[in-house]
Order: sequence, then structure tokens, then C-alpha cells
Amino acid sequence: GSGYRMAVSHGDTPGFRVKAAPCKKQGNYLFLNAEVYGGPNLASWADRLLSLAGRVALRSDDPMQPDMKLVDLRRPVALIPDVAVHLVSENSESKQKRSVKMPLLTVGGENLEQDYLLHCLAKELAVKAEDILDYELYVYHCAPCTVVGMEEDLVSAPRLDNLTSVYAVLRALADGARGNGVNVGIVFDGEEIGSRTKGGAFSNVTEVFMKKLYLALGLNEEQYLGEMLRGMLLSCDVAHAYHPMFASAYDDKNACYPNGGVCIKQAASQTYATDSAMGAMIRQLCERKGIPCQRFANHTDVRGGSTLANMVACLLGVKAADVGLALFAMHSAMETMGAKDEQHFVDFLTAFMSAE
Repeated sequence: GSGYRMAVSHGDTPGFRVKAAPCKKQGNYLFLNAEVYGGPNLASWADRLLSLAGRVALRSDDPMQPDMKLVDLRRPVALIPDVAVHLVSENSESKQKRSVKMPLLTVGGENLEQDYLLHCLAKELAVKAEDILDYELYVYHCAPCTVVGMEEDLVSAPRLDNLTSVYAVLRALADGARGNGVNVGIVFDGEEIGSRTKGGAFSNVTEVFMKKLYLALGLNEEQYLGEMLRGMLLSCDVAHAYHPMFASAYDDKNACYPNGGVCIKQAASQTYATDSAMGAMIRQLCERKGIPCQRFANHTDVRGGSTLANMVACLLGVKAADVGLALFAMHSAMETMGAKDEQHFVDFLTAFMSAE
């Protein structure tokens, strides 16, 4: 009878996905045949140390149930070498396109073959290469998370969009202390490609999950619908930190800053779903817990990105808001945030899942 508190985020990140024919040989070089996933800042991927992770489908005794294995190489195995500045004219078209290239796997001479990557995967998984039937493999930047700044007040790492939110949602779900009601945390896939996937926020997977949950708790259909209307949803995703070197891209009166705390995101288009009632709730909760918060809106001429809130809120008919942390260089190979903000976000979401 107390409604549910739901915090959602996404686990995918822009990058590259390996194609079915995984390698392409050019001269003595073997390149990884990959396509762009989502909207990465492609130029930022040049000269980065790259690795591979994903899942591999293996031959099994039951043809209807392949043997699925997770794999993460956890070491640099590729990179996208940029061209030397000496070789590119300042005004040439090639300068604009030079970083949109395939990752280089190895320099190995004449014996490199199309199935080279499959043999590498087989060795990693201790299986036969011929037993690998399919895979979903993604290229990722394997740099470590690093504290930056003379005062150690920044953190730089790959995939802060949106692992910052994933971590905060999981912590809040574990530590939330409501006496009544149901707390829910969901990490969706496919957000960076529009969420129109079987496991994405635009599918009915959330509604099916919630209905099964409440029916298992003994509620009937009418009681379930009442719980839906009493619920609250927070969509947790990063926000654009104000960058004074690119000031014209921002509304400086509605900007957010690293270490400024939780960002409340609003947009007339409802690409950010926060309304005044939910915005006021968030501010009051932050005030009561001593958590800093700030408000964000895009420049009027800049659409900005979209999040999960409006999709899930439409499907469930629930009050919703968009919140997140301020981030520099969103969708770049390396992103940067305030060192204090992750704890601010964890504290806020835990308070959300603890308030009666």
C-alpha cells in the first residue's frame, strides 16, 4: 500500500561492436572488423589501449540451448593508431575522418587469417575454435579509473556514463531501509541505441516484471494498478558539466558543476521527465539529508540527449524525474567527474529508497 520506489539506469556505453566476420587483413596488418555502437566521440578513441569483452555462444548437447560464456580479456589487445600530424593538411578532408578507423589487432605477416580472433577466444575460454558458433563482442577502453588534480578533486575513467549510476542504484537498493513498500533497481541494456530492444526501456519488460512481482506478493489486478499509480521513478544518468571553454553550448544560468552534487534535469520536451512536484521532492530530500544538489537545463538551441524516464514513465503511468552527476566529455573514451559526487549520488538514492 505504500507504492514502489524505482531507480533505473543503463549499463551499455558507446563504443564498437565486432562484426560476424571479425578480422580484415591489409598488407601485414590485421584489423578488427567492427561497427560503431551508439554515439561515441570517435576522435577520442585514437591511440587508446583497447580490449574486448562480451559473451560467446558455444556448441552444446541441446541445440535449443547453446552454452553461453562471458569473456573479458582485461588487457590491451588493440588500438586505433592516428596518423602523424605531419602527413595531414590542416584543411584536408582526411583530417576530419582520420580517427574513424578500425582497431589494429596485430602486425604478423602472411599467416594471419580471418578466424584469427576465434582462435584467440578459444584459447581464452579453453575450448575448441570450431565450437564457437556466435558471439557479441565489444571493444572497450581498458584504462583504469584515476584520481586527477592538485587537490585530487576529479576522477577520470572510461564509461562513467553510466556506471556511476549503476553503482549508486545497486548501493541504494542494498542499503535502502524502507519499512513498507517495494524498492526496485533496474539496469537496462540498449539505451545508447534508442532503447527499442527486447531488454530495453521501451519494451514491456518492466511492466511484465512489476506485475509478476506484485502478483507473487498476493495482490490482485486492481491492487497492482493502484500500486503503479502510487509509485515514483528516478532515471539515473549523467548530466553535462559546464565547460567554460565551450560556453556557447550551455545555458550558464541552468548549468551544473563537478562536485556540485545531484543534478536535477528538466526539459520542456520531456526528454528529461522532471516536473515541479518531483523536482521539489528531490530538493527537500537533499536538504533534509545535507546532500548538495543543482539544477540543469540544456541551452535553448541544443536538444541534448534523452534518458529512460519518459519511456518507463509512459509504460507504467508513474511520477518520474531525471537525476545524475555532472560529467565532462560525455561519450568520449575518457570521461571526467567530481571526486565527491559519487558519494553524493549514493547518499541521495539511498535516502530515496529509505524515506517512508
